[in-house]
Amino acid sequence: MIDTLDTIVALSSPDGRAGRAIIRLSGPRAIDIVRGSFRPTGGDALPAQIHHSNNSSASSGAAASPAWHAVEGRWQLSDSAAVPVLLLVMPGPRSYTRQDVAELHLPGNPLLCRAVISQLVEAGARPAAPGEFTARAFLNGRLDLAQAEAVMAIINAAGERALTAAEHLLAGRLSARIEEIIDRVRLLLAEVELAIDFAHEEVPTVSGEAIRRRALEARDAIVELGRSATAVEATGSNLRVVLVGRPNVGKSSLFNALAGGDGQRAIVSDIPGTTRDELRATIDMGDVRLVLSDTAGLEEAAATIESSASAERLRQAGQGRTAEALARAELVLMVVESPRLAADSAAAEDVASLSANLAAPLVLVVNKADESCHGASAAETAERAVRAINRAVASSGDCAAPAVPVVVTSARTGQGLDDLRQAMREALGGGRVDRAADAVSVSARHRRCLDDAAAALWRAARASGHAGGGISDGAADDGAGQAGWSHLPVELVALELREALDALGEITGRTSPQAVLEEIFGRFCIGK
Repeated sequence: MIDTLDTIVALSSPDGRAGRAIIRLSGPRAIDIVRGSFRPTGGDALPAQIHHSNNSSASSGAAASPAWHAVEGRWQLSDSAAVPVLLLVMPGPRSYTRQDVAELHLPGNPLLCRAVISQLVEAGARPAAPGEFTARAFLNGRLDLAQAEAVMAIINAAGERALTAAEHLLAGRLSARIEEIIDRVRLLLAEVELAIDFAHEEVPTVSGEAIRRRALEARDAIVELGRSATAVEATGSNLRVVLVGRPNVGKSSLFNALAGGDGQRAIVSDIPGTTRDELRATIDMGDVRLVLSDTAGLEEAAATIESSASAERLRQAGQGRTAEALARAELVLMVVESPRLAADSAAAEDVASLSANLAAPLVLVVNKADESCHGASAAETAERAVRAINRAVASSGDCAAPAVPVVVTSARTGQGLDDLRQAMREALGGGRVDRAADAVSVSARHRRCLDDAAAALWRAARASGHAGGGISDGAADDGAGQAGWSHLPVELVALELREALDALGEITGRTSPQAVLEEIFGRFCIGK
């Protein structure tokens, strides 16, 4: 549990020798604690205008006091020793943490800093935990969770792209878009709950078709947001591209073909489960430099070469690494098999559903274009595969998300690889940071939440076509309020909408569990 009621202290500047170091305090006793050893120049006490905040002055009718005060003076280390310091006092609620904050700016000697912090602790402060200052800013409403994460992203930024992405996140661009979508889903949930409450009353309620349409509209907004966003973890000038797909669709062969070079980088095998670790290769495509990753097959079956228990553990580990790679990706290459798509309509529907709900920039790669199916030529098989995907998308209203580029390739012969590279360049915007003028930035955690929310809304849309108990299908209602209703409870629709709201709320911190908060702020350095 994150405690906000006591006063914390920490070195806020980097540890080590420097011209200046900063020691920061935050909490209800911050000003009192520094009074004990701080001596202003020309006086024995802090100026009278520096006072504690009652956390309501910002909204009172009195004239607003300055947001901060700077006082020069000395810090009394002992009766006979003192050092020059500059004291900055920021009364809450106008400070970073919305609590009283005091900062001591003093010579950057590590021994001196440790001695001063020791004095402050003896006077009643507690050493701050990692990220505790920013955690207080979040808990007190100064920042939402996405903005709080941006603080650490700015500190860790390793290049201009990463810094720009983190600044966009701190500015609240992502939070504003998420709140818009939350409002839409919350309104829809309210109407569904009205239908539940008045299931047996003659009260007009939302139709199943309206729920389906609005749920898909919200899903599409999430997917489009994720696909236009840039990754806040971006490092240097390299862009992350991830190969994903079912087992044995040719991901590893495609990885080797794109990576080039003399040797084979990924193991190619007909046995499902061969790729379990994330393999990476850096590729220079002229105007775009990227890191390509090969991942374990989605929903991979246990490899027959292992014992079942061992294979299952390895499978789960591989799936976890695939999920992590997907969340970090700035472009996803979803690889599918040409012969299988041509022969199996269910496979095309599966691909359509997966691609429609993935909140990441996406290129669909129809691989193994050199293989034939049911007596047709390889070219005819590839054409059938593409048509099957297009039919699956067109026949399903669930797949209204932004159009996905489709490229036909053969990793074995090299067919279509130039087309794929061009599609990758276009999807990545030629290496530019922003994919749109109002581009937002997302972290891997945010993208996982977006994926979860999109999937929940898709399930809500599917369930709304079968839900009864108060939702009309909008077509067969005979006026009595019963005809055209089905056997599935409408509560299932409400449940999925709540799941979507919870996933979106985790991004801004509305619904983030305590364990998530502690894990996020635990990654911060002490003093931030």
